[in-house]
Amino acid sequence: MAKGELFIKHPNTTWEQTPNNGDAYLNYGVSLEENALSRLMTPAPNKLPVENKSDLEHGKRIINDGVVMKDERSVSLVMNISAPSKEEFLRRYSDFCRDVLDNGYLEIKTSYQNGVVYRMTYLDCTQFQEYCLGVGKFTLSLNEPNPNDRGEISAQG
Repeated sequence: MAKGELFIKHPNTTWEQTPNNGDAYLNYGVSLEENALSRLMTPAPNKLPVENKSDLEHGKRIINDGVVMKDERSVSLVMNISAPSKEEFLRRYSDFCRDVLDNGYLEIKTSYQNGVVYRMTYLDCTQFQEYCLGVGKFTLSLNEPNPNDRGEISAQG
């Protein structure tokens, strides 16, 4: 993914308030590795149904009211930072950490899923692999606390 494909912003701002409408490549030289998009798009697991076991009955009771609830999910995204020089790479990496990761919360969208915004919490980041041939690689560990809260307007407010 390159220019115009990956967008990242802080939840307390609009896409329009974010430089370059949140384009991660234009702002930080950040792009996703090929398989990272499929990791982002992987469906969230379902929560286990409500159960009750009693010594007075065989088996167990399961409440089956036809409503399936989604569980949180963890996502690891492999990302690259491209830069023409080591100095520019270090500046972009520093800006990305300060502007995106230090806030703890981020919203991610891609040009491939119209209207889908992933609301994530930042957990940790692997140390970037050494800058080589204009690219450095790192992995972000994120958590999506409510996979049903996707879209341009938050379901929480």
